[in-house]
Amino acid sequence: MSDALGRSDDWGGVTLTDRVIGTVLLIAVVINVIAARSSVFILPTFVAMALATAYLERESFRGFLRPVPNSIPLALFLAFAVLSSVWSADPGATFTFTILICLTFLQWHVVNHWIALQPQRRIRHLSYWFVIAFLLGLVFLLHEVLANQYIRRLLVDHFGLFTPPSLKRHGYVDAAGNTHIKSFELNRSIATVNMLLWPALLCTMAHWTGKRLALIAALFIGGVFVATLGSNHETSKIAVLAGLACFAAASLWRRAATVSIGAVWAVCVLGVVIAANFAYDQLQLQDAKWAQASARERIIIWKDTAERVADAPWVGVGARTAYVLSNRAKQQKVHVAPAVGRETAAVHAHNMYLQNWFELGIVGAVLLLFAGLAALRGVATIPERAQPFALATFAVFAVEIASSWEIWQRWFAALFALTMIYLSLAIRSAEDDQFSGGDSRS
Repeated sequence: MSDALGRSDDWGGVTLTDRVIGTVLLIAVVINVIAARSSVFILPTFVAMALATAYLERESFRGFLRPVPNSIPLALFLAFAVLSSVWSADPGATFTFTILICLTFLQWHVVNHWIALQPQRRIRHLSYWFVIAFLLGLVFLLHEVLANQYIRRLLVDHFGLFTPPSLKRHGYVDAAGNTHIKSFELNRSIATVNMLLWPALLCTMAHWTGKRLALIAALFIGGVFVATLGSNHETSKIAVLAGLACFAAASLWRRAATVSIGAVWAVCVLGVVIAANFAYDQLQLQDAKWAQASARERIIIWKDTAERVADAPWVGVGARTAYVLSNRAKQQKVHVAPAVGRETAAVHAHNMYLQNWFELGIVGAVLLLFAGLAALRGVATIPERAQPFALATFAVFAVEIASSWEIWQRWFAALFALTMIYLSLAIRSAEDDQFSGGDSRS
């Protein structure tokens, strides 16, 4: 345990409540890395824990629903998505899924406000156990990547746990009766450790300095790098490099890095339709032999989605309409293999920027643009030593949404909310000057 946690006299002592909350955090983060889709259940667990603690400790509930100024553009974006159910292909489905994402946003808001109210003693306790939890989750994930998911296969074969929903798609059983799971099943976990890396490093800085800090940072960065390179998730391979580059740039030239990230964000949000057409028509990346097969398929999907933007350029066709149309096509046994100009859209664009254009149009693109810029503006209000970590987290997020899952998948939205919660915890842990780097021995 770090020296910081041993200073019970200065910090009022670690209470039983602190230990209970720390235990919940430890278990939740490890589970989140091992089973990324658990984020849907972990987020409401944190909400219940925050509200219960606030009630028991007689904290005022008046501020829990007070809007965070920098989150208002995101709230407007989500409100417009809910409104789009009026003109979507399936109003009921659109309304249901967008309301669920709005609920995710509300849950983030509650936990984020709770973190802002906690004493520094509790923040430091939680940030310490977040570091330990991230380490445990990373070790497990590294083992699974390097050992071909040995533990998961063991659990499937002997206990029936974590069995893939469809072995035909997600794996197979050999002649000896042993289960083999395809490598892409780890992709969600790989994305998760990339999202949580920078908050974990910032929390580490609150407890260690010198050689110990350098060693832990090297283990975390190296571990995430090895796990990502050994995985099948190409998007995270770009994301881990983007996070490192952004952190390095922000550490040296913070203002220039912030402006540059904002400019890249604007280009991604506003220029994605042009980029999708250029990649297909001019660069012809769909025929590139050096590219992964899934990457070539996505070039085709992006081109097809980009052409469909013209169907409703101003307000889009409605949130989650692509998913609805694709499901209808499957029920009608319409061929839905990647192709430009096919009868129906892909289940989703594998690109949040492009999907946003198709489903929410120019209005949605502008709202998303301002949501990201507002988040970047908020970075300027946090402690300077925390800013490179926050910017690196934003860079990883910006890459992950560029070529992976869809906007309206609840686990994905919950992962973003949890990342922001962990980042808020890390930022709070970096606020105190007296004990920053609590264990200064090197």
